[in-house]
Amino acid sequence: MADHSPDWRRLGQHVQRRREQLGLTQAQVQAAGGPSTATLRNIENATQASYRSSNLRALERVLEWPDGTIDAILNGNERPTAAAPRRTPLLAEHEPELRQLATNPDISEHLKAWAQSILDQIEQLRQAEQRDAAERGRAAS
Repeated sequence: MADHSPDWRRLGQHVQRRREQLGLTQAQVQAAGGPSTATLRNIENATQASYRSSNLRALERVLEWPDGTIDAILNGNERPTAAAPRRTPLLAEHEPELRQLATNPDISEHLKAWAQSILDQIEQLRQAEQRDAAERGRAAS
């Protein structure tokens, strides 16, 4: 059995608690741009002690944490700060259905166009939220 530092266990607890607060499943975290369900499971269960920085940053965004929150938790900060509320996770719940509609050959072109339009708006919102988070991060520095 591998020995993992308390920091990774603490991170796993914070990640799972925050994911549940947001009402997200592991699959929804992945669908919203976070790490794979396997990686998320490893993080939550502290079964690994090293992850790609890109996975950790993506996880912060999906969990609506400011940049650097995961590093702070790993360095002993017990209380992560939530970022401003975001709407993307709520919309992302409907993304799979919208993608099916947008590509379904058995429905009208009008309905396909509406589904694609909503998908485009979700992506624009996601990008705007990322820019906003980056601006808040720079302002806090």
